[in-house]
Amino acid sequence: TALSRLESFDEDAEVRNAAIDCIGELVGSFGGSLGAQASNATKLLVDRLALEMARLSAVKAICHIAAGPHGKVLEPYSSEISRNLVPMISSPERALCTEALDTVTALSGSIPMELREEILKSSAVLVSEDDLRLSTSALRAATALLVATGPPLVPRIAESAWPKAMLLSRSVFVHGAAQEALLSLLRALLVLDQAPLNQNTLEQMLWQSAADDAAPAAARSESLAKSIRVVFETQSSGKRTETITTLCKAVDRGSGGTLLSLACITELAGEKLIPSGALCELVQESLLGAIMTATEEAKKLASVALGALMWYDSKSLCCVVDLVKNEPANRYLLLFALKESILRSSSNDAARFMPEAVSVFLTVNDSPLGSSSPSGGAAPAPENATENSDTTANGSGAEISSGAESIRSVTSESIGLLVRLAPDAMLSSLDASLGMEKESARVLRASLVKHAVTSGNAGEAVRVALAPRMPALVEFVSD
Repeated sequence: TALSRLESFDEDAEVRNAAIDCIGELVGSFGGSLGAQASNATKLLVDRLALEMARLSAVKAICHIAAGPHGKVLEPYSSEISRNLVPMISSPERALCTEALDTVTALSGSIPMELREEILKSSAVLVSEDDLRLSTSALRAATALLVATGPPLVPRIAESAWPKAMLLSRSVFVHGAAQEALLSLLRALLVLDQAPLNQNTLEQMLWQSAADDAAPAAARSESLAKSIRVVFETQSSGKRTETITTLCKAVDRGSGGTLLSLACITELAGEKLIPSGALCELVQESLLGAIMTATEEAKKLASVALGALMWYDSKSLCCVVDLVKNEPANRYLLLFALKESILRSSSNDAARFMPEAVSVFLTVNDSPLGSSSPSGGAAPAPENATENSDTTANGSGAEISSGAESIRSVTSESIGLLVRLAPDAMLSSLDASLGMEKESARVLRASLVKHAVTSGNAGEAVRVALAPRMPALVEFVSD
C-alpha cells in the first residue's frame, strides 16, 4: 500500500509524504529481508529526491536508512543520491539543508571521490555561530568526509572548514552538540597528523587564537580549553609535563592568559589527565596562589579548577581541608572548591570526604569569620543559594559578594550534596550535631529539610534515611 501511494503522482502531498516516511521506516528496519521490494522502494525514494514537493521527506527517509543497520541497500544508488545532495546543501530551506548534511554524514564512505570536495566546500560555508544546529550538521559532515577520505582531504579542510571551526571555537555560544562536533573534527585531524594541519600546527593555532584576544571572556576561555584538552590527549608524556608547567607559569604570572590557563587546568583535571604527584602539587600551588592574589574572575575559576583537582587527588583534598580549618582568609573560595569536588563525585567517591571534610562542614560556621572583603574570597549572594545547589560541574553562574551568610550557604549546599551521595553514612555522622544548639546545627537542619523536601532527584535512599529523623526536622521548621 505504501509503495502504491509513493508511486502515484496524483496523491495528496501529505499522503505522499506519509508514504515516504513509512517506506523509510520499513526499509530502515527490515532492509534486505523485504527482498525485491526493498530495492524497488529504495529506487522510488531516490527518484523522489528530484521532486521539489517530496524531496525533504525523501532525504529524511534516505538518511534514516543510511544511519541504520541496513544502509547497504543504498549502495547501488550512492552516486545518484550524492549528486542530489549537492544542491540541497546550498538550499535556503534550513530543514532540507540540515537533512542533506546529516545524510552526507551517514553516507560519507559511499560518496564518490569527485563529489567530496564540492560537498565539503558547500558544508563549510554553513559553519557559523548564527545557526548552531546547522553548524553542527556541517561540522559532522566535514568530519565524516575527512575520516572516509583520509590525508588527501586535509588541505581542503584547511582551506574551508577549519578556519570556520576556529572562529566557532572562540564563541561564547558554543556548547553541547556543536562543541562536540567541533572537537570531533579536531580529533580526526590530530589522528591523521598531516600537513598543513598536523598536531603542532593545530596546537599553535589554538594558542594563537587565545592570544589574539587581549581579554578573553571566561566562557570563551572554557570553549578554547576544551579544544586544547583534546590536543593534550594526543601528546607524549614529556610534552604533557611541559604543557602543564606552562599553564602553571601563566597562572603564576597573572598575565592575559590566566583565564584560559585556569580553564585548561579545569578541563585536564576534570578528565584526570594531571597525574598525582609532583605535577598535581605544582598545579595545586598555582591555584592556591591565584585564589589569594588574582582578580575576582580568576579567583572563581581557580576555585573551580581546584575542585576538579581534589576530585581525584587526595593530597590536594587534605591540603584544602587543612586550609579551611586553619586559615580564615579565602575560606569561601576554598569551601566552594570542596563543593565543586563533591559535585563531580559519585556515591563511590563519598567516603573520600569522611570524616575530614565533613568535620569542616560541621564546625566552620562556629569559627569567627572576622570582617570580610571581596579580596578575602568571592562568594555568591545568599539569594542565589538555591540556584547554586544545582550548579553544573563547570561552577559558573555566581554573582560576586562575600560574608558569613555565603559561608553558611556553601556549607549547607555541600552537606546536602553529600547526603545525596551517601545518605546513611552522612546522616549517622550528623545525628549528634542535630541536637546541638550551635549555629552550625541550625544550618545542618536547614540543609536537611531543604534537600529532603525540595530535591525531587534526591532518591529513595535519602527519603528512607530521613524518615526517622523527620520529627526533629518538623520541630525545627515550626521553630
